[in-house]
Amino acid sequence: MAESAGAWSAALPQAAGWLLCLGLAHVAGLGVVWRAIGAGVPLRVVPAFDAETVLDALRRGPASHVSLVPTQLVRLLDASDASGETRAAAGGVRAATGGVQAAGRDPGDTGHPAPAQPELRAVLLGGAPIPPGLVTRALAAGWPVVPTYGLTEAGSGVTALATVDAAARPGSAGRPLPGVQLRIAEPTVDGTGEIQVRTPAAFSGYLGRPEATAAAFDPDGWLRTGDVGRLDADGFLHVLDRRDDLLVSGGESVFPAEVEATIVEHPAIAEAGVVGRPDPTWGAVPVAAVVLRPGALAPTSAELRAFCLARLAPYKVPVGFFVVVALPRTAPGKLRRAELRAALAGAPPADWTSRAAGIEVLA
Repeated sequence: MAESAGAWSAALPQAAGWLLCLGLAHVAGLGVVWRAIGAGVPLRVVPAFDAETVLDALRRGPASHVSLVPTQLVRLLDASDASGETRAAAGGVRAATGGVQAAGRDPGDTGHPAPAQPELRAVLLGGAPIPPGLVTRALAAGWPVVPTYGLTEAGSGVTALATVDAAARPGSAGRPLPGVQLRIAEPTVDGTGEIQVRTPAAFSGYLGRPEATAAAFDPDGWLRTGDVGRLDADGFLHVLDRRDDLLVSGGESVFPAEVEATIVEHPAIAEAGVVGRPDPTWGAVPVAAVVLRPGALAPTSAELRAFCLARLAPYKVPVGFFVVVALPRTAPGKLRRAELRAALAGAPPADWTSRAAGIEVLA
């Protein structure tokens, strides 16, 4: 955790304070604490995420840095829009454009003078697939977003996308943090393969599971993440999905994160979750659960299919869409894909349906 915090401190603009609105039972929340301790800056804690509470905390400071999952950022942007604010938080929060340092820039030089008072300078975004449209929306609203990629076994952060690069590469997770090595193992013709990393922040092993620990590393110390991605010509990482989430339909690979990112581009959709449903002909077909934006009218299934067909290959387009009040998520915001898969198969777990208040099939 100390190694990870050091890497982040070398990459981010100097922090005046961190805001914590992620749980402490997860590496993302613990990482925020370690970064604040390492930098010797105040840490403001929001015990339970609420958009208005977080916006108020950002206004009052000291909070120049915050780490969010995509669903949290969506809710903050919606709340800002509802209140008529045109930037991340009106009043005391003035978003800087520094973010993670761009390639070739001195990590200690953000390109901006030190703020006279606390201001929002870096909004780390990770913990779940990041829709490119969300990055574009946040930048337009003045949020200095820093899309990231990481995993618990690597102490959280592995890569980060500089805010100054995000507009041109909204679908990228950026480049490795200082001290982190990254490669794509056994890439296919298009460069896609398993993301593997070497970092001083790597974990020592799984408690009481020596076989799983041994399987996590190759003989040269590369950590097998199990995630699928590719590196573009400039060395920027593009994360496609977790290998375990991949579904195969008629012999074609479908990455749920790609489909979800497309669905949430629809103006009526706030969140989307895509899973595979067994099919006797195709083996599996994608289906989607969607959460509507506040006040939005539900589009028909045909409208959503047409929207997706204009942007995706036909085999990637969900055959069914379901409106839910909320998607099943862990405390840090990760989609509980197994629960969603069970729910859309017609056997939703009781604890999920009580939160989601039932499932409505789009006509």
